[in-house]
Amino acid sequence: MLNTKDSWKSKIIFFFLINICFTLLFMSSPLYDFSVYIGDSGIYQSIAREMLNGKILYKEAFDHKGPFIFFIYIIPLLFKNVNMGTFILDVILYNSIFYLHYKTLRLKRSELFTWLVLLIEMFFLYKFHVNLCPESFVLLTLSYMNYWILSKQYLNPTKLQLLICGVLTGLVFWIKFSLGVPIAIIYFYVIYNIFKNKLPGKINYFIYPLLGFMIPTAAVLGYFIYHGAVSDLIYSYFIVNTRYSNPSSDFNFDVLIYYLIGLVLMLVGMLIYNFIKKNKEYTFLCITYLILIIPVFIMTKSVFAYYFIPFLCIAALPGSIEVRIDFNKYFKIAFLTFLSLLLILELISMGIDINNVSSSFKSLDKFGEDVGSVESVSTFYFAGNPILANLDSTNYKYSIFTNLTIEQYPEMWQEIYDDVNNKEIEYIIFRHKDIENFDMKDFNRELFFDNFNINLFFQNCEATKQFILDINDEVIENYDFFNSYGGYVVLKRK
Repeated sequence: MLNTKDSWKSKIIFFFLINICFTLLFMSSPLYDFSVYIGDSGIYQSIAREMLNGKILYKEAFDHKGPFIFFIYIIPLLFKNVNMGTFILDVILYNSIFYLHYKTLRLKRSELFTWLVLLIEMFFLYKFHVNLCPESFVLLTLSYMNYWILSKQYLNPTKLQLLICGVLTGLVFWIKFSLGVPIAIIYFYVIYNIFKNKLPGKINYFIYPLLGFMIPTAAVLGYFIYHGAVSDLIYSYFIVNTRYSNPSSDFNFDVLIYYLIGLVLMLVGMLIYNFIKKNKEYTFLCITYLILIIPVFIMTKSVFAYYFIPFLCIAALPGSIEVRIDFNKYFKIAFLTFLSLLLILELISMGIDINNVSSSFKSLDKFGEDVGSVESVSTFYFAGNPILANLDSTNYKYSIFTNLTIEQYPEMWQEIYDDVNNKEIEYIIFRHKDIENFDMKDFNRELFFDNFNINLFFQNCEATKQFILDINDEVIENYDFFNSYGGYVVLKRK
């Protein structure tokens, strides 16, 4: 085994470089002028803000993700600068993940090899558009369990280690329960080996993980019992997600490339190690991830790059392979030069991309300045929903309503139709394709889909498109043009 007691100087340099990369990668970074969050992060933060304003999760502010992701997103809202609060959480989370990968890789690999692997991970994070997403917390949990197993600490764990496993498993269960399968498989593997080797303290493997699991569980159940919303929790988180799929999304070819690369790397790694020395823990983990990565394609009808964030833990598995390769100082200098150039390129590319996205969404800040506060507002037609940063509250249950078609959830769409018909929503926001030539006639049935951007998941769902046109008939009758902001049209009820 290599000497893994790296000098403090080496560790400081390593994590300094890692955090430079984080500063370039995270959309919440202070490098970027991003006053709103978009996409899934925008949804989580928007729902969290509604909760801070007294709305009850799922009952009065709907989304189908697990409750704990919204609990976590409340934390940045407590900061004066919300983006800085988000950035701090991003950095803490991914420093923890990369520290675990660093420890795992340094079990038997050189420091240079460790740097190289983590640099490759940075490339993947860049493509995944990483942020505080559910998959990131699964990655943290799997990274912890990988290190726990490959270092063989699972054969003689402390009570604290078992408790941490339980807490992390509980977080994953209450953030995105469908991602808990690899964690359950790994835990059953640990239990099997404990009984097989007749090790003492078997009861601890059940008591302390269960106690840890109950910590986030108690927080979740306490919240919903207190608010009388347990049935809303069961329906919105468990029942809705058993029906959830994306029937209209095309396959993302870029993601296929990532999948093939990861698959090949795993297979090559397993083959190389079989030529060197048997390691049952390493083989078990490789086979587990190899089996589980395939259902991501088979069981879902659309694939997003961030689905693969949990599988980044695979990169640290070679830490259990002892291969000695000596690199001279010139190679190290070349490597560090390459890293520096990479950072410069990422700074340029990320800065341009993120600030371009920022400017397109910041136009809605003016809406918040104009109205001050609203009785209710919704953006339920289009994807990439922005937070309306200057509004204290949207005051509407389905203010953000993405990827859920009428074929799957007719009762929700009926609620929206009734609310538009009864003018329960004060403002409705649309994204127009050619705002300079906007006319209220664009809402007519034969013109709507030519003039407005709607959620991509609705475009091949004929029943949903038909129902949107039915809603638009009520929009035309009950709403007037209020103003336009950038590419957005805002209507106000008559």
